[in-house]
Amino acid sequence: MLFVGQFDVKKLVLIALWLWGAPATADWSLIYKHDQHGNKLVGEKASLINAIRLGFPVRIGWGVYRENGELSVEHTAIPEFLSMTNGKEVFVQIPEHIAQTSYWDEEFQDFNSAQIVWKGLLSTTGRFMAVWYNRSSGQTIRRYPQRVTISWFVDHKGPIPANSPPLYHPGDP
Repeated sequence: MLFVGQFDVKKLVLIALWLWGAPATADWSLIYKHDQHGNKLVGEKASLINAIRLGFPVRIGWGVYRENGELSVEHTAIPEFLSMTNGKEVFVQIPEHIAQTSYWDEEFQDFNSAQIVWKGLLSTTGRFMAVWYNRSSGQTIRRYPQRVTISWFVDHKGPIPANSPPLYHPGDP
């Protein structure tokens, strides 16, 4: 064994490799939350926009409840595609996944047919379009436009710099 001072170099290399491969600690924090009409509840939309322009990972959360208050469901997702319009509104697409047989009832949580998939489009306006379709035929089974309160989380450390430049360059075609 090769020793440097009192240290076993082989053990040090193994520890270094383990630390290098260890997952980084995520620092997800709520950066912006709005109601179903896009009205601010918490945080600043400008911070969300700056975070996106700087390339920080984004996650969203939303939920719905039945008026009697006895049933609720909450979801979180990492968007697969983000868009911003005029530096003011953010739109995200949720990845396609197999639809569930129920989203409300704990006893009936199961996968639907493998051909029936769900996809969502949500925005800082509060608009949420959910679509169920048949992956094999392409036939839309259900379109469900709705409005929901959405929480926007960003993985970052420290403050997000303000006034991040847009992702386009003025004058580009």
